Amino acid sequence: MINQDLIINGQNISKEEDITAFFQKDHFSCKINEYCLEVEFSPDGNAFIGWLSGDEELYYFDNGSGNTEPVALCINFCPEERMMCYDRDVMKDIVMYFCETGLRNPEYNWISDACLYS
Repeated sequence: MINQDLIINGQNISKEEDITAFFQKDHFSCKINEYCLEVEFSPDGNAFIGWLSGDEELYYFDNGSGNTEPVALCINFCPEERMMCYDRDVMKDIVMYFCETGLRNPEYNWISDACLYS
């Protein structure tokens, strides 16, 4: 069930098909109260996913590769290739979990922003 407080790119969203329509964009931002999930795509349609809490906790999806080379995105650059999601089903699973709960999906690995710069 979609969280009633879900806003994507400034629009209140209540249906799954409305959420998946954003997968065709270069970037979208999901918000539920003080939680935010940002998704930006590469030209090949792969996703760079970040989750932010109101406490300024910032995490990025971790694909497990360990590769720290940058990757071009449609708008910016992904700081490290290991933060790219290459599986469309995984990306959808992460986004839908957020749209229901506002939380990071615990089934996947995440890299803390604090770990990147310490």
